[in-house]
Parts: sequence; structure tokens; C-alpha cells
Amino acid sequence: MELTSPHSRAPDCISDSLIEPQPGTLTSIFENSDLPESLASYFQIGLDAGRACESLIRDLNQLRINHRCINKLLKLTRRSPDSCRRRASIINHHKACRNLAAFSVCRNPFTVATGGMFLEMHDAHVLLLGRLTSLHRKTKRRTILIRRFRHGVAAVLTIGGGALAVARGGGTWVEGLDIAAKGVYILINDFETVSRLVEWVEEEVDRRKFAAEMCVRRKMEEMLKGVVGELGTNNGRYGEELEELEKQTYLCLFDINRSRRLVLHEIMFH
Repeated sequence: MELTSPHSRAPDCISDSLIEPQPGTLTSIFENSDLPESLASYFQIGLDAGRACESLIRDLNQLRINHRCINKLLKLTRRSPDSCRRRASIINHHKACRNLAAFSVCRNPFTVATGGMFLEMHDAHVLLLGRLTSLHRKTKRRTILIRRFRHGVAAVLTIGGGALAVARGGGTWVEGLDIAAKGVYILINDFETVSRLVEWVEEEVDRRKFAAEMCVRRKMEEMLKGVVGELGTNNGRYGEELEELEKQTYLCLFDINRSRRLVLHEIMFH
């Protein structure tokens, strides 16, 4: 299975096109509002999470570029009329070793820091969820009390022949807190999935690189046969895991942007 993807030509700089709303839009809103700090944190953490997803998409693109050497090697192998016992002996040994050597020196774009970054995002969102939920509960309770008080005052003034103009207070962002909390909850699950897939891909790439390095270093035909056979056997699952990781990463971006748009709409128009 050759590793290709409709997203494999991701641009080097994609922040402006994937993260919504843009930071500049939010800055002008927060400068002229009484929004609570928890909502400001929500938008900032969401921005950081979106950038982490963008970085991961670039890393996936680099992995596919690195893996072209393995795809070439496996194509050489498939030209053999006997792909079992005599596989390594009838392919062009020099070309096979050259492709393995090229792959072995490629840097693994996935590191411990990559997986750790998404675990940190997960933990940050768990803490944020607690803050948003607590603030929403307190604010909603206060809003209900204020509404009841105003209704009571309005009734008294109406009976007394007076009039009351009740202006809308600063609770217009209360429902925004609830929407933000729901979005954060979804992202917590997204990040758990992404971090698990990142860990698998990182370990698989390191394992493949180690096997390639050993094969190139020892230049043994039997070892080459074993490495080529193992790469061919596992290539299908490797490609499937990359596709799943890419899908989950784009899903994260979709959930981040959708939640941010909904919260912003609630703040501005309700």
C-alpha cells in the first residue's frame, strides 16, 4: 500500500486558513467587553490547540515524503516473480540498500514532545472544562436571582402605576459559557484519540528506522530479505494508522473551529 493522501500537500504555513475565528477578530471583541477570564482562556487554549493540529498535519506530510524511499523499495520487490523465498536475492541489491539508507537518515518528525503536546492539551482542556462549568453554574444562578428580583420590582411598580425599563445586563455571555464547555468536552475525547495514534505512529517509525539502519550497516542479504518482508507485511496497517491520525487531526480542527464560531456568535448576537 503506497502512502498517499488528498491532504499530503499541506502548505508550510496554514494557520491563516484553518483556525477560525482569527486572533485579530477576537482581540477587538475582548478589548471592548466585560467577558470573563475563563472565556478569554477558552479562545486562547483553542488557538494553541489549533496550531498543534496544524503542526501535526505538517509532520504527517513529512512522514509521507520520508516514506517514499520505502515505497520505492517495495515496488522493486514486487517486480520479483517469486516474492517469498528468493525476494532479496533477485531485486537490485544496490538500489534496495540505497533506499533503506535514505530512509534511515530521515528525521522522525514525531517525537516524545509531539505526543506530550497533545497530552498537555488534553489536561489543559480538562482544567478549563471545570472552570467553565463552575462559572456557568454560578452565573446562571445569579442571573435567575436577578431576573426574579426585576420581575418582583416590575410587579410592584406596575401596581403602583409606575413604569420600569429593564435593560439587559452583562449576562449575555452566560449561554456562551455552556456552549464553550460542551465544545471543550468533545475536544478532550478528540485529544485522547490523537495522542494514542501519535504514540503508535512514533513507535512504528522508530522501529522501521532502526531496522533500516541495522540492515544498511551490516549489508547482509538475509537481513535485507527479512526487513523488506516485514516492511511489506506491516505497510498496510501503517498506512491505515496514518490515514486515521490525519482524519482525527482534521476532526479536531473542525471541532475547535465549530465551537469557537458558536461561542462567538452567542456572545455577539444574543
